[in-house]
Amino acid sequence: MQFVCPVCSKARNGKDGLSHRWDICRFEASRQDEDFSISNIDIEQEPYGKENMFALTVNLTGSPFGTISFRNVAVNVDDNWFLVSPEPLLA
Repeated sequence: MQFVCPVCSKARNGKDGLSHRWDICRFEASRQDEDFSISNIDIEQEPYGKENMFALTVNLTGSPFGTISFRNVAVNVDDNWFLVSPEPLLA
């Protein structure tokens, strides 16, 4: 089975190859974004399907990017919270 990197869209064989490629992409992105500040974080949540699931929208305001929003879904299992996606999606 082949997996595709969500950043560069390059296919890598297997989850280990995808994990390695994703680490490289994240390192390159974070290296370029080292100089930023966050001035406000606003988290919106609303029920999502079952009673133990919530749709989340995280709004970040900062410099130099302005305002950016990320989406994810949170699930509560045995009093522990988990995010459905390991990386947030741009809203």
